[in-house]
Amino acid sequence: MTTCNLLEIWYRDAKYISSPLNLKQKIAREKVELIYTTLSSFFTTNYFEIVINQDRTISNVNWLNFY
Repeated sequence: MTTCNLLEIWYRDAKYISSPLNLKQKIAREKVELIYTTLSSFFTTNYFEIVINQDRTISNVNWLNFY
């Protein structure tokens, strides 16, 4: 049973698009850090853990929308 952490995946991708070296920076890096630390402090890490390739109803899935 393979799991992944949605918050960590989001954070990795958000750091890329918020990089000061990215010519098309979509969001400030400070905002990404604020969002990540806020979510990390209010929720436990297992809140964002999912089992890969497991069927779930949409009401049982935690969604992080960045765009």
